[in-house]
Amino acid sequence: MQRYIPPELGKLSGLVQLHLGFNEISALG
Repeated sequence: MQRYIPPELGKLSGLVQLHLGFNEISALG
């Protein structure tokens, strides 16, 4: 069972992952 993921949602999740990655980097730094 596959769901259709709109491009906007894909971009949003990508931005969230990027943001979390930056938070991890700044926490280490």
